Amino acid sequence: MARNPSRKIQALACRELARWLASTVRWSEDLKQNPAERSNAERIWGKDHIAWIIANTDRAKKDAEALALVLQESYGDIFPDLSIGKRAPEIGSHDIDGKSVKLSAFKGRVVVLDFWATWCGPCRAMIPHQREMVERLKDKPFALVSISIDEEKETLTKFLAKEKMPWIHWWPGNNEGGVVEDWNIYRVPTIYVIDAQGVIRHKDIRGEELEAGVHKLLEELEQKSSN
Repeated sequence: MARNPSRKIQALACRELARWLASTVRWSEDLKQNPAERSNAERIWGKDHIAWIIANTDRAKKDAEALALVLQESYGDIFPDLSIGKRAPEIGSHDIDGKSVKLSAFKGRVVVLDFWATWCGPCRAMIPHQREMVERLKDKPFALVSISIDEEKETLTKFLAKEKMPWIHWWPGNNEGGVVEDWNIYRVPTIYVIDAQGVIRHKDIRGEELEAGVHKLLEELEQKSSN
């Protein structure tokens, strides 16, 4: 962060370090609450190391929060704030036919952004419910947009030829940067629910909870339309 002349690289380093510290804090909390997990970790890493991690939980939490603040205040122009309640930034990508697409084209609709991959088991497990949800909401101002992080577009198109997924599919490509980097996608599935005004309202909800959240936003939209 201190030595690289590129502000983009500085921002990436800040974000990755903040994320690593936050994950360490979560792991430490799990270790304190789960004796079996702690015992297993001590066997792998050693008791002294695990004791040091647990002892430094508060410090790691403060450092993670400080770095998150630096990221927001010093590099907010590079990476958007994707917190709930913030306006979703524009996405420029491509559909599976290679056509340029933008998130702003869905203004006025409730949108679910589903970052996924064909090799992801939990992602595939979501497909039956997504299919049912899309069918139930086919007459509503709603869009499900699945954004594949598969390295090869052919992998995605072959999967879609076999698995019925009748909704919008984007493939941003396997190049570094772009929406996957800007939206900090480091695991899949990652879900964002965006209301008709373009504001992020939910993150990482699935199944019935996801559909309930979408229904509530659609009801809000209908109420505004009738007033």
